[in-house]
Amino acid sequence: MADSETQAAVLYADVSGSTRLYEKFGDAIARADIATCIGILTEVAGRYSGKIAKTIGDEAMCIFPDAGKAALAAREMQLAVTEAGDDDSFQSGPLRIKIGWHYGAVGGAADNPTGEAPMLAQQIIKFAKPSENLTSGKSMKLLSPELRINARIINKIRAEGVAEELEIYALPWEIEDDVTSLAGGEVKFEQAGKHRALVLEHRDRTYLVETGTPGFSVGRSASNDLHVDSQHASRRHAVITYKNGRYHLKDESVNGTVVVDADGRVMKLRREEGILSGSGLIGFGGAPDEETDIVVRYRCE
Repeated sequence: MADSETQAAVLYADVSGSTRLYEKFGDAIARADIATCIGILTEVAGRYSGKIAKTIGDEAMCIFPDAGKAALAAREMQLAVTEAGDDDSFQSGPLRIKIGWHYGAVGGAADNPTGEAPMLAQQIIKFAKPSENLTSGKSMKLLSPELRINARIINKIRAEGVAEELEIYALPWEIEDDVTSLAGGEVKFEQAGKHRALVLEHRDRTYLVETGTPGFSVGRSASNDLHVDSQHASRRHAVITYKNGRYHLKDESVNGTVVVDADGRVMKLRREEGILSGSGLIGFGGAPDEETDIVVRYRCE
């Protein structure tokens, strides 16, 4: 980053309860778990054109080129850390993070950014609770309507360094309702008639999901009803349930689920729920490719 000011989003991500980690599990385990968490944040930031400017103990400071990428990265960071906890990646158990970010002027050196964006982002994160993503009203106005869905104002403060009052918004990232899209409302699918059964084919096995099945799980863990042995799949990637005469596929993963029906229509689910109809392919962790382990054939009967 050059010394002259530019416009960027600065995001702070803190590991919640780090003091408790040191007190309960000791320095070695606490440091290892925080390092693992920072590594996850770094990987997610890179996927959204972001970079880690610096880390301070249990906190990472990230820089993103625009507000939209910062919002998406914040959501993915929460999902990825939650997924890592589910995968037993932390010796001390599941960890939670809190995030605060702001889009504005950034100057200084690459490893020590200064200016409006880092100054306000640091003030915003002080109001964040564990598992919460906060941003400013100014940054909110730069986001697409899809990324602003269900956002709510939680505070107005007299921030240091700016004349006007600073509005602080919470951006949701978890599923709050039975059918929720974090990226743009409910996913709509063609309404189909009542189904009697769902047939799934994976590798050389065939699975029958009957209407009375309470919940058919799919994922990387061998404990699932359908075991998808792929690094792209989450331990518990998705759940299929029968409701109101149709089969609903609910994605619970980090990498998402892609459904391509027999007519070539594509449904992309990420922490969303959709309705299966007809027949086609499902990719648990990416686009379905018949040559990979993540693909499952489905057929509604």
